[in-house]
Amino acid sequence: MPPAQNGAVALDEARAVVKVFSPSRLALARKAAGLQKRQLADALGKSSAAVTQFELGQAKPSAETLLECSKTLGVPVSFFALGRAQLRLDTSAAHFRSLRATRAYQRDQALAFVELLWEALEKIEQVIELPPVQLPTLTAAERQAGPSPAAALLRAHWDLPSGPIFHLVRQCEAHGIVVSILPPTSLADASGQPPEHAAGVGNIDAFSATTSQRPIVVLTGVKGGILRRRFNIAHEVGHLILHRDALPGDQIQEREANTFAAEFLMPAEVMRDELPLKPDLEELMLLQKKWGVSVSALAYRARSLGVFTESQHRRVMIAISQLGWRTHEPEDTGQLGDEEPALLARAAELGSENGLSLAQMARDLSLPLALVRTLIGIRTKRPRLVIIPGGS
Repeated sequence: MPPAQNGAVALDEARAVVKVFSPSRLALARKAAGLQKRQLADALGKSSAAVTQFELGQAKPSAETLLECSKTLGVPVSFFALGRAQLRLDTSAAHFRSLRATRAYQRDQALAFVELLWEALEKIEQVIELPPVQLPTLTAAERQAGPSPAAALLRAHWDLPSGPIFHLVRQCEAHGIVVSILPPTSLADASGQPPEHAAGVGNIDAFSATTSQRPIVVLTGVKGGILRRRFNIAHEVGHLILHRDALPGDQIQEREANTFAAEFLMPAEVMRDELPLKPDLEELMLLQKKWGVSVSALAYRARSLGVFTESQHRRVMIAISQLGWRTHEPEDTGQLGDEEPALLARAAELGSENGLSLAQMARDLSLPLALVRTLIGIRTKRPRLVIIPGGS
């Protein structure tokens, strides 16, 4: 199709979408791209007030402006049309681990990721039955007992022995929790059409939310390795069980989730006998490989259980810092196992065998195929270079 004709078709489609324009979907696309209103306005050649009016439904963009929104935000113009259910989340509906260290647009982007993920999840669940959610509902007395008994209760509920938990992501997914990894750059990057603004998840470590009764834990690939990821997952599961009503930035809830994670991954009844009586890094590294938790987490656990004194704990942390392990601790990934989400990717694969291809899902969601793949955790495999020895 000649460019002029192609442009005419796109403009006709945009005119049709303007008639059924959804202000909230424009806001969703902007937040997913990591853009503030001012930045989108600059890209459109409009004022911030104009973008605000579009998002509040006080004015409709022209077809030309809507096409520019599509180009800037990396979604098809049909994304902005009414007619589909849309999840609405705000900061009070999610537990953010680093609320004070994140900017508003970063939290907005992370929540937009969950809203888009929810739409993909709803589409998948029309075809595939996902594992039922199996999280215990605490009684008033159990809630009052605190995070450590709640962690023990979850182990019993999931029929886990008192030893190390391997494949923690798989355990969560098998019990109905969706685990996803937020791209470290803007979602528009994932769609293949990045805006000029360099967005990203910044200081967000992990967060969780419950959507339509299905809990979601979202991680980022920005900070730490598998050891930190495992603790983050346990921390967020603690929030899901202990704190049904999120209080953004509440330090008491954060401490309780940390205590839950420590007990869930390192049960006190076992760790008191396994922890070394003296802060020996070599022994702690052996426990790190066995339990799948960082040396710093083991040292803190030893202090909290009264195995290490305050000064012993401090010496361990100084030694860890000197070795650079606070940010890059050695990990035996083969020993820990693969802690990558697989539930949605496998569900999508099964869905493709039952009439719901990824391409069809992308069309139904009005999203770029690359972004749909990112949402459900399908990683693009790198081509493998093979060198054949010998020959001319």
